[in-house]
Amino acid sequence: MSSSNRAVIIGGGVIGGCTAYYLSRKGWDVTLVEKDQFGQGASWGNCGLVVPSHVLPLNTPGNLKSGLRWILQRDAPLYIQPTLNPRRIGWFMKFALRCRKKEVHRTTMARAALLQRALELYEDIIGREQMACDWKRQGALHVFRSAREFKKFREVDAVSRRFGMGAEIVHPPDLAAHEPALQSGLSGGWYDPFVARLRPDRFMTELKRVLIDFGVTISEKTIFYGFQKKSGKASAVMTSRGPVEGDKFLVATGAWTRLLHRELEIALPIEPGKGYSITMEPSPGLPRTPCFFEERRVVATNWESGFRIGSTMEFSGYNSFLNPVRINSLTRGVLPYLKNVPALRNGEAWYGWRPMTYDGLPVIDFLPKFTNVMVAAGHDTVGISMAPQTGRLVAELLSGEPPSVDPEPYSLSRF
Repeated sequence: MSSSNRAVIIGGGVIGGCTAYYLSRKGWDVTLVEKDQFGQGASWGNCGLVVPSHVLPLNTPGNLKSGLRWILQRDAPLYIQPTLNPRRIGWFMKFALRCRKKEVHRTTMARAALLQRALELYEDIIGREQMACDWKRQGALHVFRSAREFKKFREVDAVSRRFGMGAEIVHPPDLAAHEPALQSGLSGGWYDPFVARLRPDRFMTELKRVLIDFGVTISEKTIFYGFQKKSGKASAVMTSRGPVEGDKFLVATGAWTRLLHRELEIALPIEPGKGYSITMEPSPGLPRTPCFFEERRVVATNWESGFRIGSTMEFSGYNSFLNPVRINSLTRGVLPYLKNVPALRNGEAWYGWRPMTYDGLPVIDFLPKFTNVMVAAGHDTVGISMAPQTGRLVAELLSGEPPSVDPEPYSLSRF
């Protein structure tokens, strides 16, 4: 590495945090700037599943068909708020065009590259740094009420198998033995052994501890205003606490990235996809295995420290309203699957904005107007899963090292 090894990261979510981790291990002097609290954005309240087998993007022909059926239902798994905004309409049209089989194949290959080593990388970080974050590699169960949907999942599994991550069929008579919390009368399940879970808020708390131990400066409640620029390069980040100088920079601001088009001198096609969750204390009779309740697109994760249900996808812009209709849809979503549903009204409701691109791939690239500034954003619903490999890749690129993953599919040139 050259003597220029000061890195400034804008964004304290899981992508920025993992990048700071890998840069620190390479000997960089890292400063991380966060407008709120480290780790308390979309990284905080998701269901905490690391899913390397989830290589298919959201935009597939089947999801497009379902989405059109659900599009105006406020309590459906996917809700799109009606809009006359030309930019948002254009984004959804491009999303639909990326649902063609050729595009899905290209996207799947690129997603797999960031996902395949997720379990290995997490186990290295968590084990090496002795993190207490409810990590457990126990797989997950995809559960179906519909016999038709149960059989159709074979197509999804066939894609995962191409990358060595196939699931196992669980026929109805065996479901109760596999997961006693499930109701009888279900059509079957698929057990995916290539899934681990962690508690994301605890992981982010532990990651912050590790970064501070490594000497990373974390500046919270610090607003990013832009870059000082000289000869096509950034020399410092302008913030509400004054300038922060650096040699290389990373923008890892998740769903907020599109709003920074003036500061970055480029408009990135990232839309906020709002997800919800409810968290409660652990209690008897809850699933012991993470479950995907497929027809309702609801996920349930059980840790020693709590139980969480979450999911849904709401496109309503930068809307901070905690929509009770969407929260109630989570509650109703688990009713047809579980024997005993806890008093979810006593749980803690949360929402977060997933950073969605219209082609299902993140942006990991240098900005055209700044030769020493990278952006890493747009990881949609698998930010937790993609974070270690993304952080590793960005650290390699900033360090001028051969990349462990081909970065070309995540280039800005595709837009």
